[in-house]
Formats: sequence, structure tokens, C-alpha cells
Amino acid sequence: MAGGTRQGQKDWRSSRFSSSSIVTVIGSVVKPALKKVQGDAVAAADPGEVHALTLTDGREAQVISGRYLRSLHRLRNKAISRTKKSSNRWKKFLAAKYRFLNWIHVQISHTGHTITKMAVHWCLEHGVKKVHYGDP
Repeated sequence: MAGGTRQGQKDWRSSRFSSSSIVTVIGSVVKPALKKVQGDAVAAADPGEVHALTLTDGREAQVISGRYLRSLHRLRNKAISRTKKSSNRWKKFLAAKYRFLNWIHVQISHTGHTITKMAVHWCLEHGVKKVHYGDP
């Protein structure tokens, strides 16, 4: 690959390596311009237990439900609480539990990214440049 750079990264995630690579080609790829926010509105965002995120700019509001995220957390906590060392099957159960917990971790991470994407999309639609997050 002439004129390009490569980067790789390996992470240890519970029981196996997770790898990712970034390839940058200089000169042949044109990046699209970032969207410019028209306006200078200010919004407030409040995270919560029942609703993952509530956004408002004083005129309109957006409530992003956190029901799926709560269900994943409950499912994860149920799996964590059922670990008792009592038999030879405990090792098989432990391996299955860690596979499940890795899957739940990926699902929770993806859900968090989805909620953030929805919030950013709402802010772009309403011309919000500054967001105040949490309690003042």
C-alpha cells in the first residue's frame, strides 16, 4: 500500500483477543465535509433510570426510552448472581456465563451508541450547538 499507513490494536476481552485495524490511505480518499450546525440553540440533556435520555431546547423535547438497556442490565445481573461453586459442571457453567456476559457487554455498548446517535441527530435537526448534560 503506497502512501498509506496501517495501525493495528489487540485487546484482551475476558477470554480472547479482540483485534481491530485502521487503514489510512492518503491522497485517494476524499472525506465528506462535516455538517455545519445552523443556529446557536442551547439544549439540556438529562440521563435517567427509566428514560435513557431526555433532551429539551425549551420549545420541544425528546425522550429516548431506556427500556431495552434496563432489560439488558437486569439480564446481566441475573447471570452474575447465579454462580455457585458446587459441582464439576461449575466450569462449564462458568464458561457459558462468561460467553453470555461478553455478548451482553457488546449489546449494552451498542445500545449506548444508538442512544447517543439519536440524541446527536435530534440536536442537528434543532440547530443545537451546545448541550448542558446532567444536573446544573
